[in-house]
Amino acid sequence: VLEVIKKYKNFDNYLLSMPDSFFDMGIVDTIYKEYLKNNSLCTLGLFKIQNFQKGKLGQCRIKNNNVVKVVDKDEECDFEYAWGVMMWNKKLNNLIKKNDPHTGYIINPAIKNKIPINYAISSNQYYDCGTFEEYKELLKEPIIV
Repeated sequence: VLEVIKKYKNFDNYLLSMPDSFFDMGIVDTIYKEYLKNNSLCTLGLFKIQNFQKGKLGQCRIKNNNVVKVVDKDEECDFEYAWGVMMWNKKLNNLIKKNDPHTGYIINPAIKNKIPINYAISSNQYYDCGTFEEYKELLKEPIIV
């Protein structure tokens, strides 16, 4: 991740979703609007966690219109939402560590540094299709045309 950020260091803002994710892109527009409205340094797209996803995603505690904690892949975590998309400003790039698997690992350090993490909640479902079992859950969804 850090190498990509270094390559595009002249960008002011970044948007990331996981490469194995499936979701309605409408949340991206909503995140962008929330990001601009609050002059935010970081805004997350949140999705209500489905039962089969518990312990498999980055789950978010929200309080007072901000994300206040992210717990990654913990089956005991009972947070209601998970993040699937994030937009952030280059001012947070200094929080990215060389060995971080993805930029979601800057969220808790940003919170610790008292940087508000805004969010937008999607009314649609999010699917992490990193395994065939998770992909099968997506295939169970009815097709909406």
